[in-house]
Amino acid sequence: SNFYWHATPFQFFLPAFARRPGVPESIWCEFSEKAIMATKAAMMGDLKAFADIQASEDPYSCKMLGREVRDFDEALWQRHLEEVAFEVVRQKFSSEPALRSVLQSTGSAILVEAAPNDTIWGVGLHVEDPRVKDPSQWRGRNVLGYALMRARDHLAKQDGPALGASGHGQPGDEAADDGAGQRPQTGEVSVLGFYGHGEGRELREFSNFYWHATPFQFFLPEFARRPGVAESVWCECSEKAIMVTKAAMMGDLKAFGEIQAAGDPKSCKMLGRGVRGFDEALWQRHLEEVAFEVVRQKFASEPALTRLLLSTGGAILAEAAPNDAIWGIGLPLRDPRVKDPSQWRGRNVLGYALMRAREHLGGRACTTASCGDAGSVQGGGLLTDVAPPKQAAAKDEPKQAACSREDNDVPIEASRKVAGRRWSGSRKEQTECQEAPAAGGVLASTGAAPTAGRGPIDCFAVLDFEATCDSPGPFEPQEVIEFPLVLVCPRARAPVAEFRTYVRPERRPQLTAFCRDLTGIAQELVDEAPAWPEALAQAEAWLDARVAERGGGRCVFVTCGDWDLKTMIGKQCAVSGQEVPQRFREWLNVKTLFHSIMRKRGGGMAAMLADLGLTLDGRHHSGLDDSRNIAKILLELLARGATVKDGLLSQSRSRA
Repeated sequence: SNFYWHATPFQFFLPAFARRPGVPESIWCEFSEKAIMATKAAMMGDLKAFADIQASEDPYSCKMLGREVRDFDEALWQRHLEEVAFEVVRQKFSSEPALRSVLQSTGSAILVEAAPNDTIWGVGLHVEDPRVKDPSQWRGRNVLGYALMRARDHLAKQDGPALGASGHGQPGDEAADDGAGQRPQTGEVSVLGFYGHGEGRELREFSNFYWHATPFQFFLPEFARRPGVAESVWCECSEKAIMVTKAAMMGDLKAFGEIQAAGDPKSCKMLGRGVRGFDEALWQRHLEEVAFEVVRQKFASEPALTRLLLSTGGAILAEAAPNDAIWGIGLPLRDPRVKDPSQWRGRNVLGYALMRAREHLGGRACTTASCGDAGSVQGGGLLTDVAPPKQAAAKDEPKQAACSREDNDVPIEASRKVAGRRWSGSRKEQTECQEAPAAGGVLASTGAAPTAGRGPIDCFAVLDFEATCDSPGPFEPQEVIEFPLVLVCPRARAPVAEFRTYVRPERRPQLTAFCRDLTGIAQELVDEAPAWPEALAQAEAWLDARVAERGGGRCVFVTCGDWDLKTMIGKQCAVSGQEVPQRFREWLNVKTLFHSIMRKRGGGMAAMLADLGLTLDGRHHSGLDDSRNIAKILLELLARGATVKDGLLSQSRSRA
């Protein structure tokens, strides 16, 4: 663990790429977390944070200080993250013979940080979850696990202590030969390599350059949509879908149009490289979701493609592109290391997207590949049987596999079809996800429900409003300024989609300084936002579409306390001259569920997180960050056996 406390501190030498003027070349560390966060501060040139981290006395404080590093460059950090992890682990386990022996005693085992709430350093799964044993079902990057395996291989080749302990070894020399430590295989699962799109190439259809005789309609994921950008594009190759998504995300309408009109994949690639206003951090944050959405929609567009992908069974798919360490594994197809994922030198983004799409299209309920990977929340297109422009008229889009984690976006026409259905749905419409065993006990007793009728709870919509305020109060009338939703599938044991809109207050449109400081919401964000009636309609349409994609079923709101739906929504609707929609008159107060399992009164969100051994991520009083944290509490309680019954739900009869 990065939090493990060493009785004797180890000397950590900052890797060359992290060194900056005024920053010491080495520090003494009682735990790995200090080395990691000191490296982060050094890379960003924050000398004050570096000193504070160096002086901190516990790993939790280091973590918190690391989150506050000034001028943080996410793209720079992500570019070096795996090397940071490797350097820290290598030097730590080189520092003591006992530690070295412990690491080497693991032999050739695949090492996994089974951290259920960490999808970067860990795999996003609980240690007792059987999916931990199957890397294809991990929901996180396992950065720490791979760093440990790389360090183990490195130390095994050394006659003495690793060079890094004396400050001479740097990432890029011996470490480069160890491979990037990418996801390894387990058991009898084989690696199936592929590369190229030329005629006669095996699995050439998997290539992003493969040219389709019949174009497929690609719907841009929700996170990529911008004003003036088309919601869908007809694509003859995956490369076009990828690059139009890049152009859309960066708001480059000219590049979007040129890529859309391009007549070959190479031109698409070149045009994508020239996108203006390119934000690498934004692109990297969504890269795996872009890949998954493109691959999923491509292989769903033709039955022959679907069959081809499913024919690979449970094989680990690897793009053996020798010069691509992002989409591929950085090795040529004939290299024997292709068969050993621990020796891959690239991320294999395309390979993992293909495996996720395979699980999704295969209809396996709630596996990692269908319920999400890398912990990030997805946007996405729509599985469609729509004919290309010159062919037959479009058909109705088929319903997607339930409980898939992708945040699929439904076109306006499809949204209208599901509007009014709300969260109802016949049992014939339910798929495997609704019938699969739940995490914890998610049950409902018989009786009348506000809109959908009683039945099993298929998903939760976590909500945490932010509203206008001042100190000292009171501040009337309060109006909602942030409306977030985090959709949670208990069977996926994870959030599966997110929504947020800011809301423009009408009665007192100017935010107070106290409100801006508390919530982090800038005045311009609410000035440009829709008023409450439109924001409410957007949220309901989004939720209708997300739930419909998962086969309908019953969705219950979750809040931290009763204020949001017992008090605030009524105030807001009264200001706007509306009735409170029926669906918002029933909810689960997570404090009630906390009491049912912990046998103590639930305090605030931060207190419950601490009691459950969870960290508070993001900014407190950011509605979306708070909703994510409430979702963490909910999932942890369900994992501990909490049961959601109708008797635990709060209700309001207020219409305004």
